[in-house]
Amino acid sequence: MKVTQPEDFHRSYTEAFNSGDIAALLDHYERDATFVPQPGQSAFGHFAIGEALQCYESVGKMAAETP
Repeated sequence: MKVTQPEDFHRSYTEAFNSGDIAALLDHYERDATFVPQPGQSAFGHFAIGEALQCYESVGKMAAETP
C-alpha cells in the first residue's frame, strides 16, 4: 500500500508488520534508508534493513494509535 497521507502511515506500517511480509514492510523505507534496530547498530539499504527486520518476526503483533 502506498501511503500518501501522514495519518495513514501508522495503520499501513502496523498492517505490514503484523502480516510478517518483509517486502510489504520494506515498502515503508526509502531504498537508501538507515534503520537502527538497537543502540550502536545500524542497517543501511533495503537488503540490510530486511535482514534486521526479520528478527522482529517472533516479537508478536504491533499496535499503534494515531491521535
